[in-house]
Amino acid sequence: MVPMRNHTRRLASMTMHRYLTVVLAGLALGFLASGVHAGTVAAKTDPDAEFAKNAIQKGMAEIAFGQLAAQRAGNPRVKQLAQHIVEDHVRLDDELMDLVRNETFNETFEAPKELDPEHNVTKARLSVLTGAAFDHEYLDAILKDYVRYITFIREYAQHGKNTSLTSWAARTLVMLRKNQQLASVTAQEIKAP
Repeated sequence: MVPMRNHTRRLASMTMHRYLTVVLAGLALGFLASGVHAGTVAAKTDPDAEFAKNAIQKGMAEIAFGQLAAQRAGNPRVKQLAQHIVEDHVRLDDELMDLVRNETFNETFEAPKELDPEHNVTKARLSVLTGAAFDHEYLDAILKDYVRYITFIREYAQHGKNTSLTSWAARTLVMLRKNQQLASVTAQEIKAP
């Protein structure tokens, strides 16, 4: 009976030793991989590149919502506003991409190709509406979005390090405030009897 206990203890000890070896090896590999990966992540999380990526993505959302409004809005004023917003954001995104092409982070920069999850939800919600229901939801969505968008652009315009991008942000801020005002006036006009 005693020999069996020793055998079981030895087996348990060997199993534990193998387990710890595998765990430590896995941790070591993970650590090494994260060190190599950290250089890649650092390049992709350059604050200027992140700003440009997020600004382009926000512009893409306004363009997508405006294009939906051209098809689904019931009020001509809403369609007119949406067309104006689309034109402004296409121009701004083009200007921003031109700036990015001349920046040092350009080698690692990847422009977004689709909307972020939050804007995808909004787009999906708008996609099933038409007429007056669309008009109200669209205006509500862009007015809420402009509050966040303006805050985001203003923060970079005031605190960003890249002078080309801060100048773009300052110019963009003026346009965003004008569009926010136009959207607000349009929302008031379509609510009036």
